[in-house]
Amino acid sequence: MVKGVLMEGFTDTEQKIINAATAVFLEKGLDGARMQEIADQAGINKALLHYYFRSKDKLFRTVFQNEIKNLLRTILDSAQSSQNFEQFLQSFITTYMKAIAPRTNLMRFAIWEFGKDNYSIVDTFLQTFREYGYPTNPLVETTQKAIDEGQIRSLDPAHFTLSLLGVCIFPFMIKPFIEKLIPGVNMSDEHFIEQRAKEIYAMIWNGLKPPDQKTG
Repeated sequence: MVKGVLMEGFTDTEQKIINAATAVFLEKGLDGARMQEIADQAGINKALLHYYFRSKDKLFRTVFQNEIKNLLRTILDSAQSSQNFEQFLQSFITTYMKAIAPRTNLMRFAIWEFGKDNYSIVDTFLQTFREYGYPTNPLVETTQKAIDEGQIRSLDPAHFTLSLLGVCIFPFMIKPFIEKLIPGVNMSDEHFIEQRAKEIYAMIWNGLKPPDQKTG
């Protein structure tokens, strides 16, 4: 379970509500969650919950923004410790998949919001990127730097970024379908996620190596 992280500008009661709501929303999503359940988990009455957060939708969006920031910071913290692009790629894939696995319900909501051209979400991403010294998308910038230094073959960084994100996140977006369609797949199993990350890394890295590094 993803634990709540302290957020600036909130009272202790609000933070308690947000932590409880995070646990409930991650498990059940927006539609499946109930305000009474969140109030019970926070140890307050429902009237007080509505006093601080007028609606379930408003509370969900608060949790969503916080979780997006936590997700990005987790990924960027791990990626920035890499010594070269190969390590960066391996770290990004593993950390990204482990981070989104318990947040599947929120990520489905994110896809919906992205399709509506929600500028507040875009700002959340860009602000977090800037915190880590990236004027634009860190995947695009890091990929271009690796190309310039000869660490990987020449390719379009934007297309590579789209491909990498897609192959990592897509199975989680259709988790119930995938688990029924492909025997033995359990997208919630930690061992499966680790193995999936290794397979993605091996496939992508073999295609990125400069020609003089390829074998077989």
